[in-house]
Amino acid sequence: MSDFTYNKYDPRGSDFEPYVDTTDALANNYEQVISFRHVPTSHDVYFKAFITAYNETYSSDWASEAVYGRPDPIYLFKNTTRRVTLAFKVPAASEGEAYNNLGRTQQLLSFLYPRYSDVENAQTISQAPLIRLKVMNLLQKADESDTLVNWDQLTPSDMFELYTSSNSSDNGLLGVITNVNIDYHLGDDIGTLVTGPNTILPKLLEITVDFNAIHEHPLGWDEDDNFSAVFPYNVKTEGTLITYGSESEGSTDSAAASGDNEAAADEDAASLAPVLDERFVEGTSEWDYDKVFPEVPYGIDDSEYDQ
Repeated sequence: MSDFTYNKYDPRGSDFEPYVDTTDALANNYEQVISFRHVPTSHDVYFKAFITAYNETYSSDWASEAVYGRPDPIYLFKNTTRRVTLAFKVPAASEGEAYNNLGRTQQLLSFLYPRYSDVENAQTISQAPLIRLKVMNLLQKADESDTLVNWDQLTPSDMFELYTSSNSSDNGLLGVITNVNIDYHLGDDIGTLVTGPNTILPKLLEITVDFNAIHEHPLGWDEDDNFSAVFPYNVKTEGTLITYGSESEGSTDSAAASGDNEAAADEDAASLAPVLDERFVEGTSEWDYDKVFPEVPYGIDDSEYDQ
């Protein structure tokens, strides 16, 4: 659980300065925090959400194979990966908070290392350093449970009101941290706090984290054309018929618009049917490759195209 107090480790500041750090309230009361949870130990660490960059990259991996006579290769889908780059600042409002910030960063760095077990007097890795990273509602574990709420009976405004997020680090997205970069700002005008001989505390830390997600539920469309209703932001909209461009500004004609769209789709499909039918062997659902790939020479195994 997050607990931020700017003078926690340096109470002297509260005796001499009439200062109130409003960012403590944003972190403690409004839960605007970033959390990291070390899965092997269940230890966690929180930072105030001074986010300077948050980027998600979804990369689809396709294997391609060039075929003689075809201008384009044949593609075979492998997977789609999700990578996150998070950058945030860790400022200090006091010497005590600067000390606390260094301790939180130290805790985060310790999460990059695995758990070891002593097996026959030899240190052996027993658990890899998996991490749960949570960035408020933007990055969290998908909640697939709909048992407590009948979403089909809710209005869009009800769904909006129910959209909340907890700061519990246990709700973070599972994954691995591949890189952590820390800028201590020792060489610029921000400077440091000198607390004693040979002892300084950075006034500002900037941390950049590269994170690769490991999803704990299947991602893909099922036989009934259904996809996870809450991936990736836990936003639930099922039970509400939405036709983009027709239901905005309180329109009540969404059902009619949907019917028009379906009719248009049927009309398009009907117009394409003669063209598509020519590509199949008569009376079957198999492609006639002489028609689909007329430039492919005879003698090539047709199974290459059955992708």
